[in-house]
Amino acid sequence: MALTDLSDLIGRAPGGRKLIAVVYADMAGYSRLIGLDDIGTLERLRTLRSTLIDPAINEHGGRIFQTGGDSLLIVFDSIDGAVQCAVKMQQQMPNYDGDQLSDQLIRFRICINIGDVIAEGTDLHGDGVNVAARLQAECPPGGICVSRAVRDHVRSRLDLMFDELGPLSLKNILHPVEAFLLRLEPETAGPRLSPVPLPNPVKRNAKPPRPSVMVITLRNLGVPKEHEYLVEVIPEDISTVLPQHLGPIVVVSNDACRHRDSASPKDIARELGVVYVIQGSMRGIVDGGLAVNLQLVDVETGAQLWSERFDIGLASTANERNEITHRMALTLARKLNEDVNRRIEALPPEDWTPDDLVIRGGALLSQPVTFQGGSDPDHQKALGYFEQALAKAPDLIAAKIGIASVLLRNVMNGRSPSLGQDLARSEQLLSDVLRVNGQSAVAHNLMGALRLHQGRLNDSLTEHRLAVELEPNHSWMSTDLGVTLAFLGQPEAAIPLIERGLRLAPHGFYASMSHGCLGLCHLLLGNTEEAITSLRTARAMTPRTYMFHWWLAAALGLKGELDEAGAAFRQAIAMKPDLPQGVMRLRRASPGFVTLYRKTMYAGLRRAGLPDVWAEIDERPAGPIGSPHTD
Repeated sequence: MALTDLSDLIGRAPGGRKLIAVVYADMAGYSRLIGLDDIGTLERLRTLRSTLIDPAINEHGGRIFQTGGDSLLIVFDSIDGAVQCAVKMQQQMPNYDGDQLSDQLIRFRICINIGDVIAEGTDLHGDGVNVAARLQAECPPGGICVSRAVRDHVRSRLDLMFDELGPLSLKNILHPVEAFLLRLEPETAGPRLSPVPLPNPVKRNAKPPRPSVMVITLRNLGVPKEHEYLVEVIPEDISTVLPQHLGPIVVVSNDACRHRDSASPKDIARELGVVYVIQGSMRGIVDGGLAVNLQLVDVETGAQLWSERFDIGLASTANERNEITHRMALTLARKLNEDVNRRIEALPPEDWTPDDLVIRGGALLSQPVTFQGGSDPDHQKALGYFEQALAKAPDLIAAKIGIASVLLRNVMNGRSPSLGQDLARSEQLLSDVLRVNGQSAVAHNLMGALRLHQGRLNDSLTEHRLAVELEPNHSWMSTDLGVTLAFLGQPEAAIPLIERGLRLAPHGFYASMSHGCLGLCHLLLGNTEEAITSLRTARAMTPRTYMFHWWLAAALGLKGELDEAGAAFRQAIAMKPDLPQGVMRLRRASPGFVTLYRKTMYAGLRRAGLPDVWAEIDERPAGPIGSPHTD
């Protein structure tokens, strides 16, 4: 189909202006498909143009003004014609490649606007064109995005439904643009056609790009002027924090977006091969605060994988804002890891790289833990993945940390089949990591857990403090430091640290552990009401964790609620029958902790039903690892 004659577009108004409907159609994933099979993709695209796209444009009175390798700029004198053409293209496109693999489908983003334009040479100028081109960054593949003027014009006459996107701040467009997604209902698509065979792409063993994410500057939807700096600062802070929680997933700098006026951030992300984009907006809210709306988007498909709103008070201190930013990053990291793990699962296991194996192991390790004794299948499977990764890449730090994490969890949860060997190997692996990277907060934190189990409480405290200094806003490192202080007989000093861990990560397994440890600290201090509240919360979040039932039994016993205390005690024993003999041994605790334990936990458990024969606290000094007197 030939390009339109420019004279058709030049109106009689001064300056050669004409009011037209502009359709901008952009092919999703063009660069990736060309990389997989350039000849096959171009042939499929030519077939699609000749059998569907060009006939639809002709049928509805449109003219192609410009073409690029992956885009079409089409003009219509009729707004109705522009929308009807776009609907036909998007509804019938799936009929033409239904036999292709899901990651090799040809899909377009189509955006429509109305505006005055000026034709000059081979160019078409004006906001009518610019807005249509910019809207494609907000449009999902297979979708149709329109401006308010288009929506208002056709909504009643064409009996179409639209979903509001709200006012969008588009790059290099002076004023926000109200945009809408046209709802393409399946039942309006008409009769299903037999798939038109398109040329099959060449099948290649192409490895998907390494998981990567870019954080884009937030859209300003009405932030008070004195706080506008946060629109850029918050994404920068998220980019800084994310690597602490993502392991092998790469966080790509968005500096490229600052110096490119001709492409949207999503376009730049595609060019750089970035797999995910974190985008969003910030606006003022009625109570004087700020609302930050974040979305995690798959760059290739345009699918929104997750969204959530976070509120920031204008009176918040810098530390409070940092905590909120870290909570954003932690939530995003959890969602990113889930989706990356899903992608890896879809690959043949023989194609998994060492990084893939670490991600798979980390996903299993992040599942809720139930401290019931015995083996944990997920943890054993995670250990297998980490071992495979280390076998393939003997210097891979993430694999060494993963192995040490599993071994130490097994030790601390009473699941280690070879206690001395597991502790020795954990210490060796962590020492290897710290020799290479003495600034690894995770390695210092795990070493602190190791020292705690060895009864080296002061060394444990040193390691945990180092970890928190290196990553002051890491939720479970803050909680772990608090737990160590509790074992040193300082539960009052532990409480603010554990509460901070909860603010940073209010959801998930670590949140339940933080509520449980907070309850334990209040119990040791005799604050039975606070202890019961925290421990009930922890138990509700992870009901199959026996320690929460055990500690709650003691707190309820102290308060005198003996029926519920007895029920909680019996539940804990049912989960772990050997619990009384093991839990009462305190040879690695400080004298201060033992004193508090006698006064509170011991007294409460006896009221809950703990037999006297099991209530002897063994305070002999701890022997070497693997000795008969080792827990």
